[in-house]
Amino acid sequence: MDDSSELSAYTDSEMERPYLTREVTKTLRVELQRRLQECGWRKKIRDMIRALLDDRGVNKVSYEDIAAEIVPKARMLVPSRVLRDMHEAMRSLMEPKAK
Repeated sequence: MDDSSELSAYTDSEMERPYLTREVTKTLRVELQRRLQECGWRKKIRDMIRALLDDRGVNKVSYEDIAAEIVPKARMLVPSRVLRDMHEAMRSLMEPKAK
């Protein structure tokens, strides 16, 4: 399929929708990290990783093992208020601006 037929598949409203720039995503990422630090989430995750390493031994745990065990728990521990605020911030950035 050529590029022109791909472009014609998008509606005008989809083409006008703003996309997050690198600068905006960096700002959102910094804000998320700040919020997670403030609520103690980062300390909890650090403690979980240290406990895992102490339990199994530093040389016997790979990054993949840590990720497989910690990431699902870490996602569940993100405070709902932080998730809600970040979703609102992203939604407001993604909404088309009124002309």
